[in-house]
Amino acid sequence: FKNSKEFETKLSEPSSTRLLLLNTTDKILKDKNLRKAIQHIVDKKTIGKFILSDTESPADFVLAENVPYAKVGLKPYEYNMVEAEKILDEAGWIKSPNKKIREKNGEKLKIQISYNTNNPTDRSISEFLQGEFLKVGIELDLLGEEDQTYKDRLRAGKFQMAGYVSWGNPYEPHSFLGAMTSPIIYGDYAAQQGVPDKKEIDKSILKALESTSEEERQNNYKFVLERLHDEAVYIPISYERNRVVYSKKIKKVSFDVSKYNIPVYDFDVE
Repeated sequence: FKNSKEFETKLSEPSSTRLLLLNTTDKILKDKNLRKAIQHIVDKKTIGKFILSDTESPADFVLAENVPYAKVGLKPYEYNMVEAEKILDEAGWIKSPNKKIREKNGEKLKIQISYNTNNPTDRSISEFLQGEFLKVGIELDLLGEEDQTYKDRLRAGKFQMAGYVSWGNPYEPHSFLGAMTSPIIYGDYAAQQGVPDKKEIDKSILKALESTSEEERQNNYKFVLERLHDEAVYIPISYERNRVVYSKKIKKVSFDVSKYNIPVYDFDVE
């Protein structure tokens, strides 16, 4: 519709983050170096262009920097297959000349990615990643499940890697990060149990929620986001954006603070 004479298109600012969630208690993914290697394998630009049709922008962090308290000076993980292979080699996962899959002490480097079958885009991304992982010697198996089964699996921590989405405005950062301290809400709590200072992360989140000082709240959230980034618990893929196609007869089209609402009450019609 971009070149249409009758319709206009518009994209909102980032409203939530499409992610991969890595289980730090898994016998393979408990190795932080392996998690960091996977960060370098994900080609976000290609996913954005050919799967998401440029309706979402490549993401560098768990929360977009337009989210309050989220701009904390983190360094993105770059797409770099050479660096990924180097890290895998150093971690002891060896790729033999006559084998496609890396091995360590006789065990194949095999990871399963879980996704919600209610979200067909997650399957497309998983299938793309399956081919990319194979290039560096990782076998990626796909497990698609219906919505409730998928959520139960994440909550129970019975997964290795999973497609995931942050909560979006207006639930970020407070509600989204606050839920990470509870084992009964989605899979964040379970996925983070292998992080050495998980208790300190939870304490910092709770301090941020309780604080009436902007500086103290910022410092606590900074610590949390830095630790989650350094531990490579999440792999950001893209920032989701609300999108709208509308007749040129409609004026004052805008987006709401909440990603779940469209403020049609503000629209004017000629």
